[in-house]
Amino acid sequence: MKLKQTTLAAAIATVLAIGASGQASADVYAGSRLEVKDFVLQFVPTGPINPGDIVVNGYSFTANSNANLNGGNTTGNADCSTIGTPCGSVAPVLTSVANAPGSSPLRTAGDFTFFGPSTGLTYSNAGAQIYQAELATATPTITSQISEVEIARNGKGDSNTNVGSQTTLVFTFTITGTTTANMNLSFMADPDMFLKVNTPGLVSVLGTASISSSLELTGDNGVGLTWAPNGITSGIQAFDFPSSCTNLTSCTETADTANLNLTKSLPNVNGSSNGYSDNRTSGGTLSPDLGWQTFGISIVGLTAGNYTLALTSTTTARAEQAVPEPGILALLGIGLLGLGTMNRRRRNA
Repeated sequence: MKLKQTTLAAAIATVLAIGASGQASADVYAGSRLEVKDFVLQFVPTGPINPGDIVVNGYSFTANSNANLNGGNTTGNADCSTIGTPCGSVAPVLTSVANAPGSSPLRTAGDFTFFGPSTGLTYSNAGAQIYQAELATATPTITSQISEVEIARNGKGDSNTNVGSQTTLVFTFTITGTTTANMNLSFMADPDMFLKVNTPGLVSVLGTASISSSLELTGDNGVGLTWAPNGITSGIQAFDFPSSCTNLTSCTETADTANLNLTKSLPNVNGSSNGYSDNRTSGGTLSPDLGWQTFGISIVGLTAGNYTLALTSTTTARAEQAVPEPGILALLGIGLLGLGTMNRRRRNA
């Protein structure tokens, strides 16, 4: 009987210990970041050309951020254009930041460092910035954005840049007369994603991080082009531009050295991690930081028409988890104790 009592006491102690440890160190983390630099557009006229045959009409830039935490939401929006509010001529051209209510630590505008996992804190924040822009500052475009969330104990949070923490560069230009032109576009980008869960007694977890970057060219003459860099330069137009390359002589990737359209997620297992281009352990192995990678396309056969060119980049991070509540574990312990008492009474009856 003493052995059974000892076993029962150990079981109760174990249940309560699980609750204590689960609440003391229970966090799930997701973060994603994308930086772009040296974004340059170059027009190469072909055939007869007169002054004014190729005119860049204007631009529109946005840098938006959105952060959610357990139902609370904060947004930060910034935009400028040649039609509305003009962009600043000195860096940064645009900047935004969002910290969800109840977050700690807080992100400041222009800070794109990862706070990192296992801090024991709960926060959800996002930031976006267009540091300089070719048409606004006469220097190659630089953008940065980040989405990061960590949940300690129970809760859920989104740092979601499908809605915010998004940078968009839109350029409009016109080609007139009989002039045709080619266009070369190039930039460098540094993507980073990381996810991790460290929750003893984990009940369930959800963690995702993603990056996306795509370029779209449309013209009132039926021209259409969509490009989403995937880390593979195939040299096959139908593969590199699966969505469209319409009414153009050719569309060719000149560089595509990393995947800028990718989502990573966490399995429902404590101690798991995942990532991309980040110098931290991911799935038991080190995910090496790719650093700055090169991207570029060559577009041949732009004829007379009015064009819009847009580069849109987003980062997202989401985290949610459930851990045993101390009250539930205490009731379970009391229940085990009650079962032990009932068994003793039956034996003594």
